[in-house]
Formats: sequence, C-alpha cells, structure tokens
Amino acid sequence: MPTKLIFLGDYCAAGVGNPTLAPDLHSMLSTADVVCVNLEAPTISREHRPSPKAGPSICQPASALETCKRWGVTHFVLANNHIMDYGVVGLHATLGQLNEENFFGAGLSFERAYRPCFLEAAGKRVALLAFAEAQFGVLQSNSDREAAGYAWVDHPQARQAVRNARAESDFVIVQVHAGLEMVDLPLPEWRVRYREFIDLGADLVIGHHPHVIQGGECYKGKMIYYSLGNFYMDIMLRQKDAGSGGAIVVTIEPDGLKSEFIPLCATLSGVSLDQSGKGEADYKMLSEKLTDEHIYLHEVQEICDKFWKNVYSQYYSSALLGLGTQPRLRSAYGLLRHLAASALKGRLFNGKSNQLLLVHNIRIETHRWVVERALKKSTGSRV
Repeated sequence: MPTKLIFLGDYCAAGVGNPTLAPDLHSMLSTADVVCVNLEAPTISREHRPSPKAGPSICQPASALETCKRWGVTHFVLANNHIMDYGVVGLHATLGQLNEENFFGAGLSFERAYRPCFLEAAGKRVALLAFAEAQFGVLQSNSDREAAGYAWVDHPQARQAVRNARAESDFVIVQVHAGLEMVDLPLPEWRVRYREFIDLGADLVIGHHPHVIQGGECYKGKMIYYSLGNFYMDIMLRQKDAGSGGAIVVTIEPDGLKSEFIPLCATLSGVSLDQSGKGEADYKMLSEKLTDEHIYLHEVQEICDKFWKNVYSQYYSSALLGLGTQPRLRSAYGLLRHLAASALKGRLFNGKSNQLLLVHNIRIETHRWVVERALKKSTGSRV
C-alpha cells in the first residue's frame, strides 16, 4: 500500500490575514499520511522582546500553529532563520505546542537540533532531516552543545546525521532552508551542497527560504527541489513582492520513492492549487535553465553583480557608518536597500547593532558567496 507525504514551504500567519484552504488543496492534503511545513516563526506574543539581530524579527500567535494542525499538517520543520527571533523563550513556547515526534531541525540542545524524525511509510522507515544556513540562532560550533537553536547545514554533524540516517532507514529526505531571497535560481554553491547530501545517502532534497519557487533537477536518479517558496506568509502577501510557492507530493512504495512538484497560489484569504498554469510553466522553465550550464552561470553572475552594485556595497558601508530603525519586512532585496540607504541619510544604530550587521553579512553563506562572485568578476581574480 503506497504512502503519501506532502512537503510545503514557508508558513507564518502573523495575524494580518484569516487564511483558509481552498477545497482543492484541502482535498489533496487530506489524502496524505504526512504533511510537513516549514514553521517560519516562533509562536509567541509580540509583547516579548526579540533577540538582538540584524533584519526583521517575526512571530505568530499560537493559533497559527493550531490552524496548521486543522489543515492536516503533521510535521514541522524548525530549521530556519526566524525560529530563534525571540530566543530560547520563543522556541520553548513553540515546542510547547508540538509533540516530540513531529518536529525536527531545531531544539533546546545541539543533539536534539540535529536529530532526525523517523516515521513508517508503506512498511518502510523514513528519516526526515532539516538544516539551515548560518543566520541568527544557528548552532554553529561544538561549544553550543548545551544551547538552543537550529541545525546548521555546513556543520560536520549535518553530514554525519545524513550518513547515520542512511544506515538506519530505508529512505532519507533532507530539507534545507537557504538561498538568496526573491531570486528564482539557486547559487552554484548550494547546488554543490544539495548534491552532496544525495552522495551521502539522501533520497530526496527539498529547499526553501527564497520565498519564490526555483527549479528542480534529477541527480544520480534522485530529485533535488531547490525552493518550494512560500506556503502562506501573510506579512509578505501584503507587500508588492508576495513571492510564490509549491508543494512536493512524495509517494513511497515498497519498491521506491517518487516525487512531483505541485504549484500553489496564496492570497491573504488563503491557499489553493494554482490552476492558472503559470506556476507549472515557471517551474519547468527554471528547471530547464539548470540543465544549460552556460545560460545558468551567466544569469547567476548577473544576479550577483546586481546585488553587489545595488545592495551589498552599500550594505557593508551601512554596517560601518551606522543606520536607522529596523525596517518592516518586505523582501530581501528591499530590506537590504533600506539598510544601506539608512546609513547614507545619517540615521545611526549603536556600535553593537553595526557589528551585528557585519556578522549578518560575513557569516551567512549566501551573502558571502554573492559578494565573492561579484568581486571575482570585477577584479578579474581567479582565486
């Protein structure tokens, strides 16, 4: 008897909408044995003080998580850049609404954050793992072993976790929260890392964080989906750059694992299947770009050059010169432009905030790789 698993992208219902599921999507989710979503923000009141960081801090009421459960969500990914926005208090409040068996990717200890979630499907044992790039709240070193936070995609323990899961399971599914936001192509560095997870034993790799869908590719007979985009992010749906999203439907049978990308459509009022054909066409087009190395690398370089010129060069200056009050979340591109412009207008943060902004740029893999690619081209460096 086949078992169906459905994976959804980023979810945060901060309270500006009252979302419902359209009948077509509700019907699809109801056929699944497992429905997994990336819980993009802790469930805690805004009355609590957020942790120090650069960029926006977001949270959602406890009712948001209960809505997910009513929709049929059974498992929650916690490895993302916002789950620790309100520190250990926020994570602890979120875990209070979850069972020990239905979350993965973060925890109140190093060991728990890197621990897989195991489930039975069609008589097979399936391991679910989740990691994220090095943003605020990451468990990045061995000294963090008693601390709370989320699992880092570039920590050696992430690779060991995949190896261990391979030895203990019939199928391994890895999710990664990483990439350049509002950009529909993955960086080559992320493609290398996602393929590495396949080499280590993963049967399927699913990405999210860019808030838009990206393409997919088959590597050594295993699928990699680079970004599911958003499932439902009401704070973004109010903005011009609302993002896009999709779902991965996985069927596990005694003889193997199959997966399919399904485009979704979200508005403030809720989520439905995308019947327009646009999401499907976009996914196919982006997947085809990944197969043409020349076109793909050319477009990636154009993206990096644009972000260096219009965002990062000013962003680094902002961290050194100081900047103003924290902006509202709109998009990654708009956020970075706002931070840079604030410095030029002379609105100052204190020295600690400036240092946090520098950490934000230097530590996060995506930011560092974009800048490196742009500077290599502009300087003619081969290093």
